[in-house]
Amino acid sequence: MATTHEDVKDALWALGVEVRHKRTSWLMRTLGVVLGLVGIDFRRFWTTIGPSVIYAPDHVNLDDLAPHHTVILHELVHIGQARRLPVLWQLSYILLPLPFGLAWFRWRWEREAYLIDIRKGRRSIEDVVTVLW
Repeated sequence: MATTHEDVKDALWALGVEVRHKRTSWLMRTLGVVLGLVGIDFRRFWTTIGPSVIYAPDHVNLDDLAPHHTVILHELVHIGQARRLPVLWQLSYILLPLPFGLAWFRWRWEREAYLIDIRKGRRSIEDVVTVLW
């Protein structure tokens, strides 16, 4: 994926993926409130829980996605996962998001995306261990 805004936008369009602010989704706003109750600032994370939309933090300038191309590549891994296993993906991210019991699914999805980040040199192993921990 190239790193100019138009290249990023064109690549997303070709894949049928759009980037929206979290504030535009009732689900993202609801998750933000629920996770906020346990001390997680969900608003600062990029989030993908479906096959065609990447939700960006509200402070991100959607008219210039180039600075965020590495996180978009990470989120595109999740788009692929959601397209490959749509029912399991939705169940594991929407119905089973809490950090206990069946959180193995969330770990599995993130591990796959972060392994690509490591292989491409976008993240260190230590950084990923910290994030996943």
